[in-house]
Amino acid sequence: DYFLPDVDAESSFELEIVSMSGQVVKSTSLQGAAGTKVVDLKGIAAGIYLYKIQDGEKLIKSGKLVVRE
Repeated sequence: DYFLPDVDAESSFELEIVSMSGQVVKSTSLQGAAGTKVVDLKGIAAGIYLYKIQDGEKLIKSGKLVVRE
């Protein structure tokens, strides 16, 4: 489990986690108010990934995610 950055609105957001080779390894909806969200990453290999959180077409947050065993 990993903590993701806060978002500042009550809405439904889409989280996408992508491998460094460009493969989408996780895509899920985040619901509710701003705060820390916990996302289950079981089954995702250790490594460095890119993530983005979007509200429709609007990019809210993006960055690098390190998954450790």
